[in-house]
Amino acid sequence: MSRKSRERREKNKAVRPDDYFSNGTFEMARFGKNTIVRNNRTPEQHAAQMEYLRTEYASKYEDIAQKVKSLKEKVTQCDPYSLLMYLRSLAAVGQMNIFSEIECSSDANAIIRAQEYVQSIFVSTENNYVPSEPNEEAALHAQIVADFDELYKSFMFFYHFWAAHIQELRRIDDSRLNEIVESQYMYWVRGNRYQVFELEPLKSLLPPHNDVLLELFGVSSTEVIDGLEKLRYSLSQGYADAIMELNKEFKLFVEAVDLGISPEDAHKCAEGRISKTVGKLHGSDLINVAAITGWDSRFIDMLSYGINECSTFWGESEFAGWPIVELPVTKKPFIKIEGTSYAFLYYALFDNIYRNIQKGIMQRKPQYLEDWKEKQTQASEEMVKELFLKLLPGAESHVSNYYPVRNSLKQTNENDIIITYQNNLFVIEVKAGSFPSTPPITDFEAHIKAYQKLAEAADSQCSRTAEYIANHAPAQFYDHEKNPTFLLPGLDTFDDVFTFSVTVDNFNEFAAKAEKLSIISLKEETIVISYDDLLAYAGYFDEPIRFLHYLKQRKAAMRVP
Repeated sequence: MSRKSRERREKNKAVRPDDYFSNGTFEMARFGKNTIVRNNRTPEQHAAQMEYLRTEYASKYEDIAQKVKSLKEKVTQCDPYSLLMYLRSLAAVGQMNIFSEIECSSDANAIIRAQEYVQSIFVSTENNYVPSEPNEEAALHAQIVADFDELYKSFMFFYHFWAAHIQELRRIDDSRLNEIVESQYMYWVRGNRYQVFELEPLKSLLPPHNDVLLELFGVSSTEVIDGLEKLRYSLSQGYADAIMELNKEFKLFVEAVDLGISPEDAHKCAEGRISKTVGKLHGSDLINVAAITGWDSRFIDMLSYGINECSTFWGESEFAGWPIVELPVTKKPFIKIEGTSYAFLYYALFDNIYRNIQKGIMQRKPQYLEDWKEKQTQASEEMVKELFLKLLPGAESHVSNYYPVRNSLKQTNENDIIITYQNNLFVIEVKAGSFPSTPPITDFEAHIKAYQKLAEAADSQCSRTAEYIANHAPAQFYDHEKNPTFLLPGLDTFDDVFTFSVTVDNFNEFAAKAEKLSIISLKEETIVISYDDLLAYAGYFDEPIRFLHYLKQRKAAMRVP
């Protein structure tokens, strides 16, 4: 047998999968780390399935609406502090020995969502709590958890029914509908960045607003960040550390008794330390915002809702009051109960803190808007530049670059950052605008506009800058006062040219495939990335050559249909 014949035979040789499943309609096969799924439905079967989803939508909607109503009534019968503490303890237990979010079970995630939803109900609904027997209250708490778990799982497939329903009403094409549904699923995902990077953006973005923070809230940017650092610890590892402290105290107690000290004396000796540990485990020591942070009450109140203080959650819209829409806790993450503000929610606090501070300032001082925009632009460009310089040590950088339109400085275009590194050119645009907080299922047009602004607008700016460099070798750049700053040779002198759109707000799940979305059209092979991901890159790539290799592969992936 010839070599070509052997190669042809090997190529066509059937490979048995490691795992295989088929129910007649779907087939799944796993080959090592790769899983292949095949849909064997005929067009007629698909049409019948879509018709079933459409006709069942009304009943599915009504079923969830009733679940929401029932859950709301049960929550309002509870003491807010007791129920939230109960959910906090369940969430803490669910995260024991969990070292990455990927390890969290569906049940553990449901408890975290339940915390958010229950707090949102408390701050937007009149409380009807009447004290009852402890066992009755405990049973009601457990029932609320079970009810929310059932509600949570209802949404796993609800969007399929909604998609079939809305497609018939509005004639949305399949690709657009898929993007809406995927976007809605991702809307419920929490955690914008790795915990170690949680406060890094604020260290650059908040200091420029130090004066207005002191004026309106009596806190400096440093005090805000220090307080958030303390809350980050309290809401993450503080509970586990308290358990270890208690275990350590028990061992010390046993050792003392073994040495002949009476149990009473041993307990009395450790009573103060044990009291503090118990306060962390069963009291409010890890969630009392004022005690932990030392912040001025004005700043805490800006981030706190009292019971039944939010009036916008329950409304007339289609999904008002459902856990899939914008929750009150995303606007104000703390809950004030009997005059004390508590922090039960880690992600609601840290995923939204920058924009919540921005909104708090604008509500109290609208005339600060232009100052905010200018300082935010400068800070965001500077922090992005610094990350690239960390990734590319020794690179040359230029920020806020201007160049003429049609060879005349009467009108100029602006570029945010240009970096050169060993014959590689980086043309970077930084987008500091906020991303919509409304859910895609009710306001997808706002999300489309945001995607286009953050990706298309930056891509267009990068394209103009690259074109100017290509057509004006050597290309002269200027500062804001139109003074010459630096020259760049023609594009053909660079080994590689990379264009970037870096966003302050995080929408990584779509940024990573921006060029593949039907709602976005890119001229260049612009890499769309959030600052949060760039932070991770700066910690991950230990050598510039690895980062450059990654960028080449990233651009190559864009060319794959």
